[in-house]
Amino acid sequence: MLAASKASNNQARADSLTVDALDANLRLLNEFLPVQGWACMSSVVGAQPLAVGTGAFTSPTVDTLTALAGGQWVESRALAHLFTRSLNAAEQLQFFTGHLQDVQAGDCLLKFNLFNERQEPTGCILGIAEQAVIDGATHEDWRRVRACARTISFTVDLCAELLVANELVNEMQRDVFIDALTGVLNRAGWMRRLKQIEAQCMKSGADAAIVMFDLDFLKVVNDTHGHSAGDDLLRLTAQTISSALRSSDSVGRLGGDEFGVVTYSTTPAIAQLLIARLESALARVNVNVSLGMALKSEAGTLESALELADERMYAYKRNKTVPRSVRRPILTETEASLDSAAR
Repeated sequence: MLAASKASNNQARADSLTVDALDANLRLLNEFLPVQGWACMSSVVGAQPLAVGTGAFTSPTVDTLTALAGGQWVESRALAHLFTRSLNAAEQLQFFTGHLQDVQAGDCLLKFNLFNERQEPTGCILGIAEQAVIDGATHEDWRRVRACARTISFTVDLCAELLVANELVNEMQRDVFIDALTGVLNRAGWMRRLKQIEAQCMKSGADAAIVMFDLDFLKVVNDTHGHSAGDDLLRLTAQTISSALRSSDSVGRLGGDEFGVVTYSTTPAIAQLLIARLESALARVNVNVSLGMALKSEAGTLESALELADERMYAYKRNKTVPRSVRRPILTETEASLDSAAR
């Protein structure tokens, strides 16, 4: 009955509840005006369209309802915002063969357009019935149908509000776990990811590795070219590291000029290949870093591996000589546009 994909746990739950409510409303609608079937389609902007049906509209698709909602409609005198037209033979063969044998070309299609409180269209209700049923409906029947249609409209509008609420929740989660400057995980988000991978390792027995990075000469860049150049360098470093990772790897900015990568289901050889790939990618954009790597298997836990990788990184960094000046980082055209947008 649901023509929708699961965008997220929250949105999937909201969609499921919406479908249940619409299904109950359509069944109630059929008590007020018994016809061969009723269907509801929501078309909330930004949401995955929902298609719910009963009777002849069993398991409808959004495409089916969109096609049936087209055509030349005539506004009914029985009820405001109710439109009718005849079902043609092609539609009967395409959409109703095999559902109910008593759906025939020439039967009456009903349509109620749905609007939210701002009078913006949010979908429609469709029905199909013999013309005699429509002609025999009383004023009281139509009054109940109108009340039910309003309830369905409210339900569809509520679906839109739930979508907005879900987007706000997602945005809040991004704010909590994402570094605003670089767009990668912040320290809280990265440590949360470490706990998730630790649990995965305990369950599967797979190994994981931590790679710690410290930007070399960030202070020199800030002093020579200004803090905007330092921000450019941080963004470029985050983007370059991200581009060299697998989809299962995660990168975070853990402090002012410190980054960390955690890679799951790895081996010493794979971890060394990752380091070589990261060093090569950073060298291509003239980003100087000091790094250290440690495996969970050698440290015992990812938290211990983090400490060991950090020690190795600083031991590597102590052997470097600080230059008097460093070239300003050069962003690609795409990175530069993102940089301008961020500012």
